[in-house]
Amino acid sequence: MSDFVKAAASSNLVAVSRCYPGEGDTMQFKSMFPVIVTNEVIRARDFYVKHLGFYVVFEADWNVQLHAPREDGGKPIELAFMTPNLGSQPAALRPAFSGEGVIVTLEVEDVDSVYRNLRDFGYEMVVDLKDESSNALVIDAIGLFTINHDSSRNTPP
Repeated sequence: MSDFVKAAASSNLVAVSRCYPGEGDTMQFKSMFPVIVTNEVIRARDFYVKHLGFYVVFEADWNVQLHAPREDGGKPIELAFMTPNLGSQPAALRPAFSGEGVIVTLEVEDVDSVYRNLRDFGYEMVVDLKDESSNALVIDAIGLFTINHDSSRNTPP
């Protein structure tokens, strides 16, 4: 087992479900699948489905897994939300997300449209979209900071 896998296995922040070693010490990943523990699983689901085009691939009373199509047709973007304090969760994963310290960045084709939609629905814009900027920062339904980004503008935030 590599040092990376040992460190990940002992960390409260990273879970490695399957490892694919590459050349030397380089690890090859198949995907990244963030799971956010929250009391607001339904509100989170609704936000990402209604406003950002995600769709539900798995749903239970304790968990929802979302996918979003990729522009290039590749493997979908994945995001999940899970209820806190489940008996089956390791103790370190039981607390709900506090709403601080995490930013989800989504690159979109038309950031202006996404920005207007979220603003019109009353979501808090932490960073307003400006003509010269390629980013809008919004607080989503569970307090997570989400950046909607249009790389075609090629302007740093």
